[in-house]
Amino acid sequence: MDQDAMNLKMTGTWFDISIQFSNYIKIVFLTFFYGVVYPEAYLLAAVTLVFTYSMDKFSLMRSWRRVAKLGPTLATYGKFLLFCSLLALVTMSAYAWSGFPYDNLCKSATETVGSFHREYLGNHTLYNWTLDENQIKNKPIRSQEPLSFMGPNSAFPLEPIQESDAVYYYCNQDLLSIGRFPPLPRENDAWMTDEQRKMVTILGLTSLTILLAAAFSGSWALHGILRGIFGDRGTYKACGEDMKKNFSNLDSKCVYIPQANSAYFSYPLLACDVRNIDEDLLEWNNPYHCYSYYNLTLDLKEMLGQKKVNDKFILDSVTHWPPNDTL
Repeated sequence: MDQDAMNLKMTGTWFDISIQFSNYIKIVFLTFFYGVVYPEAYLLAAVTLVFTYSMDKFSLMRSWRRVAKLGPTLATYGKFLLFCSLLALVTMSAYAWSGFPYDNLCKSATETVGSFHREYLGNHTLYNWTLDENQIKNKPIRSQEPLSFMGPNSAFPLEPIQESDAVYYYCNQDLLSIGRFPPLPRENDAWMTDEQRKMVTILGLTSLTILLAAAFSGSWALHGILRGIFGDRGTYKACGEDMKKNFSNLDSKCVYIPQANSAYFSYPLLACDVRNIDEDLLEWNNPYHCYSYYNLTLDLKEMLGQKKVNDKFILDSVTHWPPNDTL
């Protein structure tokens, strides 16, 4: 057991930060999507996010291993997905509010029972029969399960139907099933109240605005990508100001060095010849071994033996010219 083997035991568990990021987005999206019909989801999501964040923070600092630097790309995609979650929130809220009270019944504005359905006028009684096997064979149409509010062989008198009573007809209150977008109220949506129409109008217009903004943003991004591929070639213009600071004079420097991780080494293996660069450009340093110990080009030379191979064509080559050197 040497120091390298002990370091391998402390490298930590592998993880993918994109998977962790997608878990947060998934929780937010599902909460926004179903929160309007299940408001308790907001409380559950808040508790879940706080607990997950605390555990991920502890794991990131204590048990997970280091990962490659991704830059702001993942956060940029996350902003877009949060934008989509917000669109789902206002859109599903509009559909949910528009369908209330979810009974698919609309009151007729002109018809009454006395004017069109006089056969229903008068008193009516709801009966509940419990028949034996012989009675069911003779009268199968009257066999039915006992109702929850009525005992067996009982009768339940209904409210008398009068001539002025309103008539209700079937109407589909699920605007999502008929594909109406944005879910704005119309004149024939008779089941909506005035307050309900105002709320649905606000949510519907908001969802339409967010969708148009997303379409414009996506079109502008696509325009930039196509313009970079097919147009304005060779017209790069630098932005920013010269800070009058040389790269070689910085206290902390980082450059790209081809490396490969191995499960048998606590430090990365160098996939290039680093003899012509400053060792300060490497981000890590092993106090027990020099950099040649991790140099794969030396191993390949030993494996190739007496074969004549140009050193420049073994894996990769990196060269650094400090400012005080002349080309």
